[in-house]
Amino acid sequence: MANTGVINKISYASTQYRNDSVAFFKRVLEYIKSRPYYHRIAGIGMDGGDDGQFMQWAGLSREYLGDYSEPMKKYFHAFLQKKYGSIAKLNSEWQTEYADFSAIAIPSMERRRGDNKHLILDPVKDADIIDFNRAFSSCVADFICEYAKTAKEVTNRTRITTAYYGKVFSIYGILQYGEFDIERILANPDFDYLIAVDYFARPAGKPHELVVPPASYRKHNKIFVDEADIRTYINGASK
Repeated sequence: MANTGVINKISYASTQYRNDSVAFFKRVLEYIKSRPYYHRIAGIGMDGGDDGQFMQWAGLSREYLGDYSEPMKKYFHAFLQKKYGSIAKLNSEWQTEYADFSAIAIPSMERRRGDNKHLILDPVKDADIIDFNRAFSSCVADFICEYAKTAKEVTNRTRITTAYYGKVFSIYGILQYGEFDIERILANPDFDYLIAVDYFARPAGKPHELVVPPASYRKHNKIFVDEADIRTYINGASK
């Protein structure tokens, strides 16, 4: 599959999408705040993105891996510039010869998919993949941090806030799902608790797995909700 073309998926790196979405979220909160039932609401749960979990949607078949949009390219280049400071430093660590950051392409889907024989990325050969995974995750964290900030501002910090985030150890074994900015999210005072779900050990009778480091939540005084999304034999689901 080519890396170009129209894909019906959002880009978390899009400033326009982020601003429009946050503005709409604020209007919804302000409306709720104006209603007589507002005093019964203890907290605000923030869901968004393709499926409500702010996931960097990669597709279960992995035929599509995001995000090759122009906003994501610009975000990736800005991420690299902030991390390395200069193209010379990047070239030294990557062992490459790029003229400037704008010359760096997002790694192909074929390379990012990898295969079952290579589970660990090479820090030099796959440096661009590693950094793109971090950038891809970072733009999602930027997005939900804006949501949390907005929720706290509208509610005058009188309501707790939560979001789906924290699947550090990925889900489905797909690295592109990894939410690698968990340290920044946990340190953010605009979050009170987070929800993470394991979809890998899902069939009834299989052991549940944690996808987060619980000690980190305790360190930052955050509540962690472990969603065990297990199917039952009754509904006939095997996975």
